[in-house]
Amino acid sequence: MRIIDTHIHFGNQKSCENIVQNSLYRNVYKLYNSVNVTALSSFDDYVKNLDSFIVMPMVFKETDINEANNDIINYFNDNLRAVPVLLVPDDKDFDNNFRIMKYNILKEHFLVHDYNDYKDRSLGYQYLSDNQGFLILHSLSTISKQYIETLRSEYPNMNIIVAHLGRNGQCDEQFTKDMIDFGSKDDRIYTDISSISNKGLIKYAVDRYGEDRIFFGSDYPYFSNDITPVEEQTLILQNIDLSDEQRDKILYSNAKKMIKKLRIR
Repeated sequence: MRIIDTHIHFGNQKSCENIVQNSLYRNVYKLYNSVNVTALSSFDDYVKNLDSFIVMPMVFKETDINEANNDIINYFNDNLRAVPVLLVPDDKDFDNNFRIMKYNILKEHFLVHDYNDYKDRSLGYQYLSDNQGFLILHSLSTISKQYIETLRSEYPNMNIIVAHLGRNGQCDEQFTKDMIDFGSKDDRIYTDISSISNKGLIKYAVDRYGEDRIFFGSDYPYFSNDITPVEEQTLILQNIDLSDEQRDKILYSNAKKMIKKLRIR
C-alpha cells in the first residue's frame, strides 16, 4: 500500500521531554500530555515504510521558530523522502528562513502564532500566494472561519490545509462538521484526516470536499495506543465505505501531486 503521511512532527526527544515535564502550560494544553515523546527516539524506524512524508517541527509555547526551522532543515536536508515544513517566521526573520526553504509550504500553529498578529507574518503569506504554495494551520474556535477568510482574501493564491478536518481542541463533532462545510466551499482550501478516529466525520469530509482535496496524516507522535498512528489511521480509512480510487487519492496520490508542484528548484 502506497502511503504519504502529510502530518508528522519531529523534535529532539530530550528537549521535548524536558518541556513536557516542566512546562507552565502542561495543564493548559492537552497536547503536552498526549505527545508520546519516547516515540521520537524511533522516528527513522517509524517512517521507513512510508513512500514520503511531510514533516514539521514539534510545537510548544516554548518553541523558538527560527531554531526549530533550522533544526528540521538540518536533520532532513539529505532525506529524499522528507518534505520539511518551516514554521511561518515573522517578517523580520523571513529572509533567513527563506534561504533554507526547500518547498513552498509553511506551518502555522496557534501556540506560537497569534491570529491577531498575522500582519507581522505578511511576507510568508505573500510568498506562498505568489507561488501558489500551501499553509498548514489549525482551527481553534469560531474565530477560525473569519481568520481563514481574511487570509484567503488578502493572499488569494495561497492554498490552505486546515489540519485535522478543522476540529477544535475539544474535538467537538458539530464544530468539525461546520468547519468541513466552511472549507469545502473554497477550492483553495484542503484538509487532512490526522488524529481523526471518527469514521463518520471522515466520510462526511469526503462527501463535502470530494476525494481530491483530502490528505492522509497521522499527527505522529501524538498517540498513546500500542498501534502506531499510521496503522491506526489506515485501518480507520479501510473501514469507511470508499472506493479503492478514493482511498488511493487520500493515502497517496493527492499528496504526491502537491509535493511535485511545491518543490523549490
